Amino acid sequence: MTPPRQNTALSQAPSTTPAKAKTTAGSTFNTSKLEGKRNVMFESTRLLLIPNERMEAILPLPEWVAACVEQLSDSHPVFTGKEWDDLPHLTTKDQTSTLVGKEDEVFQAYRPLHELIVKTCGSWPGSSEARPVLLRPKNTPKSTLKENSSRPDGANPKDSSLKIEWDKERYVWVDLFSAYEFKNANEKNLVGLMGIQNTKQIIWDLQHMLWENINRRFAVGMTIEETEARLWVATRSAILVSTGFDTQTERKRLFRTFAFFAFADQTALGLDPTMRMPKGADFFLVNIDGKRYQVRKRPIADHRARALHGSACRVYEAWLVNDDANRLPKTDVADLKRAKRVAIKEVWRDEYREPERKIYDRVMKAIKEIEKRSPEKLNLRPGDKAEDYFVNISGDEEVMVNGVRDGTAGIMAGKEFPKGAAWIKTSLGMQTGRDDRIGVYSPSMLNSEGGEGRKEISLKAKSGELVPSPPSPHTLPQIHHRVHYRTVMDNIGEPLHHIARLDVAFKALADVVQACKIMCIAGFNHRDLSPGNIIVDEKNERGRLSDLEFAKIHMSDGAGHHVRTGTPDFMAVEVLRGFYMFDPNEPEDGDKDFPLRHNAGHDLESIFWIAIFMLYNSMVDDEDQAEHAIDQRKGRDEIFDSQYRKDLFLSGRELGRKMAQHFDGSSFKAMKHVLEMQKSLKVAYTEFEAGLSDEDQGKERNTHFLKVHDYFGEKLLEMSAIFKGKKCERVDDILRADRRKLKATQLNQEVDS
Repeated sequence: MTPPRQNTALSQAPSTTPAKAKTTAGSTFNTSKLEGKRNVMFESTRLLLIPNERMEAILPLPEWVAACVEQLSDSHPVFTGKEWDDLPHLTTKDQTSTLVGKEDEVFQAYRPLHELIVKTCGSWPGSSEARPVLLRPKNTPKSTLKENSSRPDGANPKDSSLKIEWDKERYVWVDLFSAYEFKNANEKNLVGLMGIQNTKQIIWDLQHMLWENINRRFAVGMTIEETEARLWVATRSAILVSTGFDTQTERKRLFRTFAFFAFADQTALGLDPTMRMPKGADFFLVNIDGKRYQVRKRPIADHRARALHGSACRVYEAWLVNDDANRLPKTDVADLKRAKRVAIKEVWRDEYREPERKIYDRVMKAIKEIEKRSPEKLNLRPGDKAEDYFVNISGDEEVMVNGVRDGTAGIMAGKEFPKGAAWIKTSLGMQTGRDDRIGVYSPSMLNSEGGEGRKEISLKAKSGELVPSPPSPHTLPQIHHRVHYRTVMDNIGEPLHHIARLDVAFKALADVVQACKIMCIAGFNHRDLSPGNIIVDEKNERGRLSDLEFAKIHMSDGAGHHVRTGTPDFMAVEVLRGFYMFDPNEPEDGDKDFPLRHNAGHDLESIFWIAIFMLYNSMVDDEDQAEHAIDQRKGRDEIFDSQYRKDLFLSGRELGRKMAQHFDGSSFKAMKHVLEMQKSLKVAYTEFEAGLSDEDQGKERNTHFLKVHDYFGEKLLEMSAIFKGKKCERVDDILRADRRKLKATQLNQEVDS
């Protein structure tokens, strides 16, 4: 039996903490039931209403289909048949118009119409095989990555070879190339245009398609509420929804829509033609920087890909099978044991940021210059090289689709939108163009037509009712566009948060402190430290620092140096607040006289928070695992609230009280080391900020923190020694394994309360 938690001299922390924002990265999303997850996804969506004509430009028909549709006049016999008469019609009763009948039966009428459209287009020269339409399934699609209990109301599978009997077989999300959601009624409770529930469902479908299918660049779908249809396109920057059309009165537009879903090529439907997928294989082939790689389909890490918007980072295990991508596949290395093994990272990076490899090369050039001329400054262990502490990048490439750089601006057919485009705010504070990682607000851009007559659709603050704002000239917030980008990394390993053994984790974190020290000596700050950016090398369990895309020279005055960067849960509290907080001459409100400049201390503070996270991430020698795991994860989520973290960091005793509720034995000993790290960093902050002046403003004294690097490294190695030989298991793994034994309601209440 595990002994009871030790009573310490520290009193209990307050029982309540500020609520943590709900995102797809939080435990609320992971443990909520389906409706709760849909709510989180809906509230984090950037939703842009665009004219039907713009949507048709984004979703182009194949040339032969476009020619077929073009020659059909509105009075053509194809638009007057029984298939149209049988479509759902509105019936007026008690001054209310509704569709009569059960949804399962009402919307089956679209199946014969689809067959008519396929037959009409199929007789046109150059026609190809059509995809079938599947409507109103009773079974849920199988998920390859996660548990799934939802299903779309309809879809198009990738081709006609998939003879899916929806009521009998278990189909998979990966095979669906579109998603439909239907409703008999249009409640119009979302800005007076459409139903909130149906909107949540289609957003959920599109998110499934983007996450499940690794070669999806964007996802497409359609909603029909009563007789109003809308097209949807989900990208990594925003979701676009068309203004809608009536399925009875705009028959040619509906014809075009079904023809698109039936005949559009895979690239037009959002798939990536640069990823070659051999049939039945567990790998795909991709060319990067003139070389061909064989890539295992299942990612090493894909946590960021779960969110609809953002970098969608996925990391894969891969092998270099041909150093000349122009050579025939038959010349590829067949025996992977002889091939160079690498990791490939795929992201949608901010289009205004430099490619990561360019930044990496700049940082490593500066480090190697010091290593060559003044190696004593780095003080490396015998036999070590500076590059041993970093994940090394050996190749990169911006993805090109049909000869054009692949990015969300291209997917959306341009950056500017015509008159009639408007944001639909799904929650307060959304649709600002805010970057999902750095919290920086993008500038606004004036619409190409000057913005006259457009409306911004927003959320009314007091009542929560969704209403249109009064019409007025304004600027449409700029979409935070992203570019499809791949890098090749020479080191394979697990991200730090996947590591259960705390002796390994803290030793790896000590290595990363050394990497940060090396960067500091070379004049750089990392500015985005998180467990996901620390790789534990599988060969020697060395910690390696990765993701240098936000790294900057400390003394530079370039754009973006003063803005907040980092992963919010691990960002230094000064960076979160935007001003210096430890100037002894400004003890009350902090020092706002000098612009905050990211310094080496802020990187060290991120490491401090990562150390706390890792303590909460694993259970040590605990037999009552499930019971204590829930409590420990709840404590972790409370601490990693941005406002509460600020209070905890300013008050070391408060942090000690909070952590003492959850730790005993080895973890309690390690906790004391963490608190000593905090104390040393606060002293260094105070000394650094006391010396701020109009001439210096902190630019010249980044190396002030070098002694703190050494102290952090020593403490982390001592923490590693504490856990040597201890049995450790990740909290999330414990809860996942025990989920079937726990009542779902208990788990939800314990974690979300």
